[in-house]
Amino acid sequence: MKRIVIALSCLSLLCGIRLNAQTSEPWTGNVATEFAGGSGTEDDPYLITDGSHLALLDSKITDYQHTLTGTYFRLENDIDLGGALESPTQWNPIGKNLISFDGFFDGNGKKIYNIYCEQPSNSNLGFFSKVGSNGTVKDLTIASGSFNGAGNVGGIAGNSDGRIENCRNYASVKGWKSGGYFAPTGGIVGNNMGTISGCVNFGTVTGSLDLGGLAGTLGKNSMTTGVLENSINFGTIELIEGATGAYLGGLVGRNATGDATINRCINLGTINFGEYTGNTQYAAALVGSLQSKTILKECLAAANVLLLNGNISGICNGTA
Repeated sequence: MKRIVIALSCLSLLCGIRLNAQTSEPWTGNVATEFAGGSGTEDDPYLITDGSHLALLDSKITDYQHTLTGTYFRLENDIDLGGALESPTQWNPIGKNLISFDGFFDGNGKKIYNIYCEQPSNSNLGFFSKVGSNGTVKDLTIASGSFNGAGNVGGIAGNSDGRIENCRNYASVKGWKSGGYFAPTGGIVGNNMGTISGCVNFGTVTGSLDLGGLAGTLGKNSMTTGVLENSINFGTIELIEGATGAYLGGLVGRNATGDATINRCINLGTINFGEYTGNTQYAAALVGSLQSKTILKECLAAANVLLLNGNISGICNGTA
């Protein structure tokens, strides 16, 4: 009975998406000079109605080196970021170069369409580059598009020390770095050292190392922690041909050496190693590599794990 309740709780995350919301004209790369309204307080957040306002938000972080701690933003309608145009508009993540976003971003149940972030030589890619320890992103859906980078790639954020809550990703996410270097890639966050709560991934996750349906890695080192709770993955996780070492998990690719908690999560996505022939390969329905400090409880998996060579476990590789 407990398993059924958990499944129903996670599946209920799929409900509540608003239909027929107004969508902006496709964004062509312009930057607004001011937001659509608001003063940036909790009671009067800055209002965002199109791609130019998102570009303005990014400029306030990257141009002025400001993390926007305590500043509030809210989407007012669905936004088309122009990735389906004949000449696609390139998306540069909010807070490039790992300048963290420490404000409060309310997606307000709205959707981002046609995001196009094709930067295979760059790391730390997502809708946000990095969400800082004081940052929160909630109620946001990435409805379509693609991310392609050199590691630390996620649909919502490349890196997060903050809180990602009630977000959904449908975009494809790809992270590749030659030589088997640290290159976490996840449907929601690439490298998560904060909290992911109530999130759902539908997008395909592909890469060379540390691939997870929700997070590529959870807790990067002994000084960090990560939390994943009440979330579900439907997306396929696939290894790129030519990888030299790999950890694949339906929820998390690898919990590194830090403390981590994974609670009440479900994986329903397929994990595909293909014809991988490297020296180090681990795949599991939940966590590709699990460290002894990890707390794993009340999680379920109903997934295919396709592996021609390497180490496979029904649930996790490692101990918890």
